[in-house]
Amino acid sequence: MNSKAWKVSASIIIALRSTVSRDSTPKVECPNRISRGVSPGYSTSDKSNINLLCVRRGETDRHLPGIHVFPGGHMEAADSSPAWIELYRSFGYEDNSFHSISTGGGIEHMPDYKESRSSCIPGWMSLRLCAIRETFEESGILLCRSPSAVEQGLPFASFVVLNELTAWQSRVRADPRQMLALCHAVGCVPDLWGLHLWSNWLTPTQQRIRHNSVFFLANLHSLPPYALDKSEMDELKCSSACDLIEQAESREIRFANPQFYEVLRLSTFKDHQALASFASLRAQHGCIRTMPVQEKVKDGLLCILPGDSKYPLNIDCQTFSEFVKRDKSFEELRNQVKEEKGILHRIEIPRDGPCQKVITENYIPPHKHVSPSRVNFTKNSNKSSL
Repeated sequence: MNSKAWKVSASIIIALRSTVSRDSTPKVECPNRISRGVSPGYSTSDKSNINLLCVRRGETDRHLPGIHVFPGGHMEAADSSPAWIELYRSFGYEDNSFHSISTGGGIEHMPDYKESRSSCIPGWMSLRLCAIRETFEESGILLCRSPSAVEQGLPFASFVVLNELTAWQSRVRADPRQMLALCHAVGCVPDLWGLHLWSNWLTPTQQRIRHNSVFFLANLHSLPPYALDKSEMDELKCSSACDLIEQAESREIRFANPQFYEVLRLSTFKDHQALASFASLRAQHGCIRTMPVQEKVKDGLLCILPGDSKYPLNIDCQTFSEFVKRDKSFEELRNQVKEEKGILHRIEIPRDGPCQKVITENYIPPHKHVSPSRVNFTKNSNKSSL
């Protein structure tokens, strides 16, 4: 993938077991590390014991201000340093220690996901290191564990509680190489085993700034201590998928398309242990490249996803493309596919009105993944098909 055309990034979808009621203070190992003025909300109204963690970009952020996202960010050279291999070896890890995460499925369009070069570590490692570092920079959550505690094959991730959390967070934010220094100082290693490959989203070629974003899923038993990077984020939210969908529909919060799609997908799970087991096993099958193709239609913006009957057969991912304009509405274009007994897999973004909608019909996701929920959960508990 042309590095000039794409900015590679990695994010972590953190799924937590919900154990408290809405708006109560979450249980953590070190309460004095919780940032004041941030109140994660919990809900069990959908009979799910899963909560998802997301953060909101500040209103002054240059990229997607005010949008709720999963913690993560751009890859840095420090994330691919061979010094990480030396760190693991210093604690007794050899190549076979990573067998469970290095031999599974990869990402379709990233051949270097498994391969290592003389100057870099393999992609499956550097992307996880990037996701863990960026999550620590943005939220203060350090997904690491002491070497003696690493048990391969477990679907849950671990975290380390730091005595000088904000000081280390500032150092790593200023210099990504300090993440390695942090691990040396604390005597821990990034919990690569706790991150499960989940999905890969590419910004449409109709946008001039493009991101190649890899999403990992990490399951935690409890909410770790956190400290928001106030220079980029202004809120940390921890809510059920159904609550997040409800708030997005009422425009209380806003999601970019990939995050909204993944929240809908995760809303199909109701049990935290079941999600953890599924994510761990499914990751072995890899994931596809999901790049929406955008079209301007009569009532908004249409994003056609891979698998949809109208998704183009050949796409030049490197070249900027102008918007195709259609004189039909969302409904007319949908009905056209239905009349042809085709497959619907798309996102509709109304010009004026509610949030985006994910439309699926006859769609079977590849790589043993699950489709997003076809139900929206509105504030009055009424349900309407997506």
